[in-house]
Amino acid sequence: MLDLIHEDLNRVTSKPYVEMSENMNRPDAVIAKEFWDGFKARNGSIIVDLMYGQLKSTVTCLTCGRISNAFDPYLSVCLPIVKEERLEFNFVREKSHEVIRTESGESSYNLNPMTVVDLAVRKNMRIKDVKSALIDTLSLGGVTPDDLVVANQKGGKITEIFKDAASLDDIDQEREYTMVFHVANKTPESHLVEFNFFQYCQKNKKSFTVDHLEKSAPRFFSLTNETTLLDVKKLIVEKMGGIFKSEPENDEMLNSMVEVHVRDNLPMVMMGKYTRTRAECEFCD
Repeated sequence: MLDLIHEDLNRVTSKPYVEMSENMNRPDAVIAKEFWDGFKARNGSIIVDLMYGQLKSTVTCLTCGRISNAFDPYLSVCLPIVKEERLEFNFVREKSHEVIRTESGESSYNLNPMTVVDLAVRKNMRIKDVKSALIDTLSLGGVTPDDLVVANQKGGKITEIFKDAASLDDIDQEREYTMVFHVANKTPESHLVEFNFFQYCQKNKKSFTVDHLEKSAPRFFSLTNETTLLDVKKLIVEKMGGIFKSEPENDEMLNSMVEVHVRDNLPMVMMGKYTRTRAECEFCD
């Protein structure tokens, strides 16, 4: 509508041809005035006087590196309307259970349940913003955004791990859960390693049942190149102690209680279902 009013009120009846110089090696103020004078030579109305502005745009050639600047007139600026939405995040603490020591020296465990947090978010937010908001919402003292790992999970499998710069548009919550794991002791030298936990319960000498600890179990450990298989087992007992009937008294007992396998080698994974067959060998170097 304003464009039509401008044309009706345009005081310039004969519009001249205006040629712009391609010399960009001049101050912006000089180039901007040249563009504006060229625009005013063809457009002169009260709409231009009161409502028009000038926008600088820069284009850089990726091949030769040549920079081209343009100063274009504008009448309006389109701005997005930020719509607040809500997303659900499932927070899993570093340890599945907290150890409680009794006066007699015995140990018991309190379950650390998975916490479901409903956060108000905007689509222009990043994963790092969600981490900060989650720390504030749950009052996680001593926890930094670097200690958190945000990932999508479906059917017990991690489908995607999100980087801090990722947009919330990348999160699919229609068919997947969005998990936030607390992974402490991460360093530049450490590696983020995913674990899947299966609890074996022996029915008889040749038969086992398998329970997949899916959502509430810690899934990521921070390991270094010096971490041994025995260190991994100790970490598992430390973080998952509540699922064991007793604490291991020595390394031999620990080795019999915890087995570590490459996930793709597990028969239950290769066959696409749980079986009662124990994996043939333990993963090692």
